Amino acid sequence: MVRRGTYTDLAGCNLFGNATAKPAAIAAAAPAAPPVATWRGRVLNGITFQPLPQAQLRLGPARSGTALEVPLTAAGAFTVSVEPGQAYAAHIQLPGYLALDSTYTPQAGPYVQDVLLYPLAVGSTLPLDNVQFTQGQAVLLPTSFPALDQLVALLSKNPTMTIELRGHTDNQGDPQKNVVLSQERVAAVKSYLVEHGVGAPRITGIGLGGAEPRASNAREATRKLNRRVEFRVTSVH
Repeated sequence: MVRRGTYTDLAGCNLFGNATAKPAAIAAAAPAAPPVATWRGRVLNGITFQPLPQAQLRLGPARSGTALEVPLTAAGAFTVSVEPGQAYAAHIQLPGYLALDSTYTPQAGPYVQDVLLYPLAVGSTLPLDNVQFTQGQAVLLPTSFPALDQLVALLSKNPTMTIELRGHTDNQGDPQKNVVLSQERVAAVKSYLVEHGVGAPRITGIGLGGAEPRASNAREATRKLNRRVEFRVTSVH
């Protein structure tokens, strides 16, 4: 055995055979670094699309519950390193604008996504993101509650503000039934707000059915954008 270059103990075990295998095993066990993408975007006025460099943007992984402030340039732009496919919670606020709490999922490679803030001015129509209903019904899904709670907080902080709720559907089905459905959904949202302390006289509502689409009705991916409830500021005494 010695003549052939193999060195064994008395039991015939190779003394040096595993010496080079251990580092490879250790290297294979080391965790791979997570992929990194670059998210570039701007904070803009949702009506004029002008930059809002004075806005405060806080961003962090949704699962962690923590967020850090992200600096904005004079053009309202930001650049931040993110993990592709990871959900990030964003909170943006600026006096005179509706604060935004939303979730974004950056994709691999350069990811470009602007963020819109809407001014709290008479006549401004603002989206109620993530307010959703059971299909074909006026029953609010639990995922709607955070956005509605944010509206309750806004109205509580501005006790003289009045709003008009505006319900919309896509163009599928009977147009008149869609109008009725949008009216019922507006009524459901108003009931939620009133139950949480907002005075009923401060809220009016209208159901528009599919008369004012926000996107194309040609396919489901964009039709769902038309099934929405918004609110228009009618008074900010």
